[in-house]
Amino acid sequence: MTDSNINKKHLLRKIHLQINHWYVLILLIVLIPFSYILYRDLSTSLYSNIDSILISKTNTIINSLNTNWTSEQASFKQDGLPTLSKVNHPAFNLLAKEWVLHNLDNPNLIDVVVQIFDANGQHIVSSKEIPEIRIFPSKLLHTKIENKQYFINTVSIKPAKAGSFRVRILSVPELENGNIAYIIQVVRSLEVIDTILNKIQVIFLLFILITIIIVSIAGSFVVKITLRPIEKITRTLQELSAKNIKTPIMIDGSGDEIKHLSETFYKTLAELDQTFSSQKRFIQDASHELRTPLTILKGEIEVTLKKERSGNEYQSVLMSSLEEINNMIVIIENLLILVKFESSEMNLNPADVNISLLLEYIVKHVKILADMKKTEIHFSCSHSSLIIEGDESHLKRLFLNLIENAIKYTPDFGKVLISATEDQGQIKIVINDNGMGILEKDIPFIFDRFYRPKESRSRSGSGLGLSIVKSILSSHNGTIKVESIPACGTTFTIFLPIKSAN
Repeated sequence: MTDSNINKKHLLRKIHLQINHWYVLILLIVLIPFSYILYRDLSTSLYSNIDSILISKTNTIINSLNTNWTSEQASFKQDGLPTLSKVNHPAFNLLAKEWVLHNLDNPNLIDVVVQIFDANGQHIVSSKEIPEIRIFPSKLLHTKIENKQYFINTVSIKPAKAGSFRVRILSVPELENGNIAYIIQVVRSLEVIDTILNKIQVIFLLFILITIIIVSIAGSFVVKITLRPIEKITRTLQELSAKNIKTPIMIDGSGDEIKHLSETFYKTLAELDQTFSSQKRFIQDASHELRTPLTILKGEIEVTLKKERSGNEYQSVLMSSLEEINNMIVIIENLLILVKFESSEMNLNPADVNISLLLEYIVKHVKILADMKKTEIHFSCSHSSLIIEGDESHLKRLFLNLIENAIKYTPDFGKVLISATEDQGQIKIVINDNGMGILEKDIPFIFDRFYRPKESRSRSGSGLGLSIVKSILSSHNGTIKVESIPACGTTFTIFLPIKSAN
């Protein structure tokens, strides 16, 4: 083998590797930022949930302490004693200690550590053994402030008999006449969240590595097929150069070698074009079959980077990619909600909820959507105070999802009717539309994850909304019934336990 042959093969191999490296590089440019965004949003959501829980628990503790102190003050007043201040007073410190000891077994506080400090920042009591942690600014201890402030931080602690671990700490100074009376710290371990995030990091890393390996192998195969015509041309030219160039190459049907060379060149281009067309059809077919948003996103970016394009074309692709990313974020957030409900980790904030007022508010909220479709929406209620005990935010999500679906699947100039009545100790909510309806064979499956009847797949949606509705109802001991006639409409009937007069 001559040096020229070796150099040509080396050049082809170098081109092969360069193209394959570009495949991998483009994939990394897409996957790494995307994985980071997903991880960041999930982490933010988990920490936000923890912070909301800590704030709720802290406010409950402060309200309870202040109520007990008010009762103490009332007894002092009856005995003719002067009114006492909570600021650095032994009586309040004693009350705080007694309150913490009395609530050691409180289910609402069993997963947290409660620490109380006086106005000078001196430790009063802790519900569990834990190093004293002060993350509030020391200058606030003797500063007159007007509004309650929350100080949240994450620190690592190392108890004497255990390894170090991270905790989330909320510190809240309670005020009396604009001065700090005492400081509440509520501490919660981040072990569960850290475990989840670490597993997600490993999953993302493995996903990226496996994807790179698959793309490298597939890319190598595709590049090899693509470069095969060039290798064939190279071998043919090498064979011709090995012959006596003075001897004419006799080819039937042609007396002009240059013309024949031109025909061969264009024929080779046609063969290459056919190869690229086959590759393009393969990518299109694969994209059609792999219907996940991530595959759509990857395919659009690969097609865009094949050649230089105008700014408008790039902007269009970026907007489409952003839409797919938003869809994936919505799916992940909805899945996170479903997982929390199914694993009983969703912390509900039970309170008295007036279903009449809640539905009235939602109907006003969605009326803009109904007006856009010239759809009539009517709400009627048999009683102005139908009360249940539940989490208002989740109940709002439940009804908003069902009512928005009713509007979405109702044709223009349609009608959506909503009613709330008391029925045998339960609240009965009926949401009726005269839309496209649901086939009887699809009704048993509409609450399954990602299930979407064939007739509704052309409309936007993740296929998780009704699954979340079912989970919220289950957490509130509610039930739902679906009745539908295709091309006539659908009726969702929800039953929720009414709160008794007692």
